[in-house]
Amino acid sequence: MLRNNLSDQAAKVYQPAAPFSEKHEKKPLVGKSIYSRRGDLVGYSVQLESNRSLSSRGVSGVVRNAETYIVLLNRIVTACARSALSSHTGGEVRGLGVESRVIMGLQPQALLIERFTSALTRATEEVKRQGFGFCVAFDASDLAFIRDFREFRQVLYTLGDHGVKLIMRNPVLTDPGSDNTLVVERAVSAVSITPEWLGIGASENSFDHSRYFEQVTRLSSLIHEEAKIVVLEGVQNEWQESFVSSLPIAYFSLRQSDDDVYV
Repeated sequence: MLRNNLSDQAAKVYQPAAPFSEKHEKKPLVGKSIYSRRGDLVGYSVQLESNRSLSSRGVSGVVRNAETYIVLLNRIVTACARSALSSHTGGEVRGLGVESRVIMGLQPQALLIERFTSALTRATEEVKRQGFGFCVAFDASDLAFIRDFREFRQVLYTLGDHGVKLIMRNPVLTDPGSDNTLVVERAVSAVSITPEWLGIGASENSFDHSRYFEQVTRLSSLIHEEAKIVVLEGVQNEWQESFVSSLPIAYFSLRQSDDDVYV
């Protein structure tokens, strides 16, 4: 009965009506491992790929990407259902571990497509019932292609009201030209940064001291004035990892880890 319930619930999230690229159906999604500051494995970050470039930024391109995202979103929900089933039946848990935090990265334009946001809301409710935390992440640089920031911000608040937690990657520095981005920033509950964003190169020789102190000041403002949770993504070596304990972050991920999974 439990197996049937989980399978049925996962299937209700969304069943794609349109044909979908076979390449994306078969290509595995990589779940990059996320750790607490103490080094405990707490979740995974999955970047959704699109079935065409958004370089044209046309509406048709965004819609097609939304269709792609819906199918890939359904794969994540199914993976969560399988892990929950294995946990309940005492079997070996493969893939996403129960009670993991799952961060799903995507292009922000897709959030303006009602069909996708409806599927996203249902998916969030489903994975939360199965014991997972669920977040959506988008890069601040992609906000340059959002035409109506008022509409986009309202969508973010609506998603938040439905339990969808939002993460902005690589937040911009405060300057007069970034007002729209800062408005969106206020609507998210967390930010994600990289070592490069901080000025931490691959070695001590490429460490940008001035950028580092400037960005750490920015982080302090995000945490203390805006109550943001901070995630450090893409740590690639021990030199970069040595900064984890001194930074005001909640979680971090490695560029490659033996704990990574495929969905």
